[in-house]
Amino acid sequence: MSEFKLVSDFRLTGDQPQAVDKLVAGLKKGYPQQ
Repeated sequence: MSEFKLVSDFRLTGDQPQAVDKLVAGLKKGYPQQ
């Protein structure tokens, strides 16, 4: 799979950084659903 990079001025707030980290970890582990 090719690398996907998103560029945005949007800043994560609250618990969003931890939620994104968990989603990324699941993708790296090959989980089919999040």
